[in-house]
Amino acid sequence: MAIFTPLTFRTSGFSGPLVAEFIVVAGGGGGGQNGYSPSARYAAGGGAGGYISSVIGENTGQLSGSIATITLTSATTYNIKVGAGGAGGTSAHSGSNGSISAFFSVTASGGGGGQSTTSTGTIPVGWDGNNGGSGGGYYTTVNGGIAGQGFGGGILNDAAGAYNAGGGGGAGAKGVSGNSFASGLGGVGIQTSINGTPTYFAGGGSGYGSTAQTGSASGGGGSTGNAGSANTGGGGGGAAFGAASGGAGGSGIVIIRYQGSQKATGGTITSAGGYTIHTFTGDGTLVTN
Repeated sequence: MAIFTPLTFRTSGFSGPLVAEFIVVAGGGGGGQNGYSPSARYAAGGGAGGYISSVIGENTGQLSGSIATITLTSATTYNIKVGAGGAGGTSAHSGSNGSISAFFSVTASGGGGGQSTTSTGTIPVGWDGNNGGSGGGYYTTVNGGIAGQGFGGGILNDAAGAYNAGGGGGAGAKGVSGNSFASGLGGVGIQTSINGTPTYFAGGGSGYGSTAQTGSASGGGGSTGNAGSANTGGGGGGAAFGAASGGAGGSGIVIIRYQGSQKATGGTITSAGGYTIHTFTGDGTLVTN
């Protein structure tokens, strides 16, 4: 589990309203692991962490419009939480859900873990894909994402012995279901320019045997189950028979920006397009003067 160093975000005194835009991305869910057979692809991708955005003109999860911006108040403390990614599943349990991220009054839910299988090819209750900010790939129990945060995962296709797992849901699309030929890709994430560079966050992990979805920042379902990228909220990929575990989910992130020159300290501070940008990759506090 990642260990975060607390950070301080403190304004240096300002007059009038300080309007801020932000994104809050939770930790992604871990991918599943195939405990059944080398010829099967019984391992689903993990769901992406919930994605919430107040950036004007951009989308929040499930392609909903952005939520309202916030006005920071003087002499007020704001807590910032950045969630860890969930652990990859094994042939003893499914992938674990990611952890929440939070800022102001907004909380993004961790992504759902992807489904794993036993050595007999069964998927008991509790080993199926999980609900979350975006849902993990599943077999029988439909798991959805959360409104305004992310989509549900894809389903495993076991017709005619295909045994191809589904991908985890992403903030921008549902996870792809397995078909007769291949496991499903993870759902794509959402692109934002809050940090001055168009970047994808919160893509779902792909099922075992499939590559990572282009632009998703999540884990592909390679032979070992690739992890979601750190500080993207990407879901972990499903893993092959004999692998130690599915891929871990990527940790989350919180990014805050406001127009004009720097009026705060804390986090990694950059500037672009007339904005000052504070990026938090770990827990912290915002304390205004």
